[in-house]
Amino acid sequence: MEKKESRSYGLVPYLILLVSFFAVLAVVKAGRVGDDAWFRETFEEMDRDLPRYLSERYESWTSRMFIEAITVLFTCHVKLWAFLTALLYSLCVFLTGRMIFAQDRGLIGHLAFVSVFFALPRSLFSGAGWISTTANYLWPVSLMLIVVYDMYVINMKEKITLKDILLTICLSLCAVSSEMVCSIFFIISVFGIVTFIRKGKKLWIQPALSCLICICGFAVILTCPGNMIRRSAEVTSWFPDFDSLDLFTKLEIGFSSTMSHFTAEFSPVFMLLLVLLAICTFLYSEKKIIRLVSLLPLLINLVFLFVRFDNLVIAPKEFDTALPFINYGTMPDITHPVTLLPDTLFIIMAASVVTVLIELYKEEKNKCLMIIMIPVLGFASRMIMSFSPTVWVSGIRTFYMMYLSVIVLSGILIKKVMDKKPALLAVIPFFAAYGALQNIIEYLSY
Repeated sequence: MEKKESRSYGLVPYLILLVSFFAVLAVVKAGRVGDDAWFRETFEEMDRDLPRYLSERYESWTSRMFIEAITVLFTCHVKLWAFLTALLYSLCVFLTGRMIFAQDRGLIGHLAFVSVFFALPRSLFSGAGWISTTANYLWPVSLMLIVVYDMYVINMKEKITLKDILLTICLSLCAVSSEMVCSIFFIISVFGIVTFIRKGKKLWIQPALSCLICICGFAVILTCPGNMIRRSAEVTSWFPDFDSLDLFTKLEIGFSSTMSHFTAEFSPVFMLLLVLLAICTFLYSEKKIIRLVSLLPLLINLVFLFVRFDNLVIAPKEFDTALPFINYGTMPDITHPVTLLPDTLFIIMAASVVTVLIELYKEEKNKCLMIIMIPVLGFASRMIMSFSPTVWVSGIRTFYMMYLSVIVLSGILIKKVMDKKPALLAVIPFFAAYGALQNIIEYLSY
């Protein structure tokens, strides 16, 4: 009886998230503003002829056929979009919670984990319009996560079924419609293949299928005529001399734009991760040097919050979209050491996080590697934008996967704090409430 009650209480936070997210999506101006309005009008002009619409878009703009299809269909059925998107989002948060907390069905850990999602910035879901943004990021990422969860279940049960194969094929075909997801999914699939083979398990067929589908996705992306046309148009509109930049400059732009996003302004989600990291270190490590290293990311983040680097990190918050927008990151110059300061601090911050994670999980080598991969893949998902002329103009929505990686890593640290001193989780409501309050204020003014 106690076990059943524990399980039912563990579901409560996810149900609250489902109802809350649906309530928000049901009242926002989805389908009427931004890119949503353009998609709807264009689809209406074509008499809602989906094959014709997809054919023209493939030839003239993009290879994201699944994303384009659900976008235009949802702009015509907004309530259906709100329900399915809220359901899919909540399901993925629930499955992620299952992977993190395993057999622990208690309320505290799940509630702490889910509460962090309420602090995610509103614009993460609405940057280009609610439907178009969620279709381009939330949907493909969520479908990929369902396949990853299935990989986790297969590994636990040491058994693969026809259902697993069909689920992997169907969801992977949809997920790889996104270039960003296709790239990260490929890495995860390769890691899954290697893991299963190293363990001597004949279960590698599932990640092998997703890996093959990712390769096919790359082929479609690289050969689609619309992608070439879109890239040319984006270079002309947003970054005229982008193609003349060398590889290092492009990577530096991606790196500085990614790190400055989380440090130039207070981010409750990111700050909470750094606080949890320090708490875990002080709970589990007696090494003074490691404790000091765990505080470095927090201190560096505070430095960026209170010391302005506007003349070094060039990341204007507003710009005239009618004019070409050119931005060269921090423009590091070895002859002027001060220009190296922002990137140096960013590197120290990232290296400190990885070092502390290794120290915390060094006794579990396989688990340690998987945990390190979470922030690395999240960071890589944003670094992909280094090769896009819209690295700045795309805005916060391109951080979606990185934000998820931050929260997942926070969830893992929450579990570790729970195992030693659950009372310290009392710090979480302050950050979650701050982020949620910011969102409420934005919703009311939207």
